[in-house]
Amino acid sequence: MVMDTLRSKLPPTNALVAFEAAARHLNFTRAAEELNVSQVAVSKQIKTLETDLGVLLFDRSPRGLGLTQEGHKLFQAATISLRHIAQVSEELRQEPGGARLMVATTMAFASYWLMPRLSRFRSAHPDFDVVLLASDPYFGDVSSTPNVSIRFHRPAPPGDDVRMLFHEEIFPVCSPDFMAARNITSIAQLTTKSLLHLDEPRHEAMNWRIWLSHFGVETRENLPGLHFLNFNDSMHAAEAGQGLALGWRHLCDQSLDAGRLVRPVEEVLHTEWAYYLMLPPPNQITEQAKAFAEWIEAEAAA
Repeated sequence: MVMDTLRSKLPPTNALVAFEAAARHLNFTRAAEELNVSQVAVSKQIKTLETDLGVLLFDRSPRGLGLTQEGHKLFQAATISLRHIAQVSEELRQEPGGARLMVATTMAFASYWLMPRLSRFRSAHPDFDVVLLASDPYFGDVSSTPNVSIRFHRPAPPGDDVRMLFHEEIFPVCSPDFMAARNITSIAQLTTKSLLHLDEPRHEAMNWRIWLSHFGVETRENLPGLHFLNFNDSMHAAEAGQGLALGWRHLCDQSLDAGRLVRPVEEVLHTEWAYYLMLPPPNQITEQAKAFAEWIEAEAAA
């Protein structure tokens, strides 16, 4: 039977969920905290998964945890599949006819831009039940479930009603303590400091070498430093004083305003990438989506 064939090919589900969390954080302890289990339990689940697949998924070294080539491959598949299942499950849990607004976007945009502001929208519309579907890598239009979505794209994505919120601007950031302990006066000096690298596929067209070369600083292909699979973790590391990260304006604004991050140099790289608000066709848009569109455009303009 098809179900028996599928079951025989799939790895243990609990182990897959534990792997996704561990691969996203590159830290078994943080994965355990997220899943509300022990670190030992996560380690056992990862070992079970590696045994089942017959490959090593993590590079374990004194420098920290990293993904092997096989681990990267499984992480991409697991993230897309599990997030999609979660989204569809949330759709099925909806109460028919409820005043529910579903918003899909990336984890970075949700964490660093939308969430700090969302209370203002909820205060203005207390009767709306907001469901936030945050996922990396962003899987795009695999479902018609969201009422609205915010996408990071170049050029503007196709759609019936697509509105640009703001363009991408990129600059180095670090913690105040990191900056105070070093005398950084020029971009050229950044190559000699601890660099934090974002290895997220969505940002593969932007890295430290590309950013530095734009300002006339040529470097070797592979610069040393710590590597992260998502923007959130790279920002956490920068705020913790681990090194210099590339920061995206709008996503970093709250941390800069709060003093958790500072800019060691003034140079900014402007690109053709942008965040876009995507709405359903006029004959399908809900009152909740209209209200959210009006609110978020005003927030972006401010």
